[in-house]
Amino acid sequence: MTTTRQRGAARFALSVKMAAKAGKCSQAEMGAYMGISRDAMAQKLGGRVRFNLDEAYALAELFGVEPGRMVDGAGEWLDEIDPDGVRKRLEETAGQGLIGVTRK
Repeated sequence: MTTTRQRGAARFALSVKMAAKAGKCSQAEMGAYMGISRDAMAQKLGGRVRFNLDEAYALAELFGVEPGRMVDGAGEWLDEIDPDGVRKRLEETAGQGLIGVTRK
């Protein structure tokens, strides 16, 4: 039996995948932005590991949308993602990792 919480986590992971496509952002770039590996990001996107609240906020910031809109699932907000803005935020934070982890 699938719980509401599991459906919400899966919906958010799908939103991240769609946002990454709209923002022309790779798993490795999203992982580096958050301070986690590409493999860890792949596990989160695949639903094996859930995103935590800090990660959800970091990704919403990366894509320039409100976190709640991503949690609600796909919608018009995907059309508002600016790939140039995503690229700029990635470049501004290169090597930093936003969740309190400094990438080497």
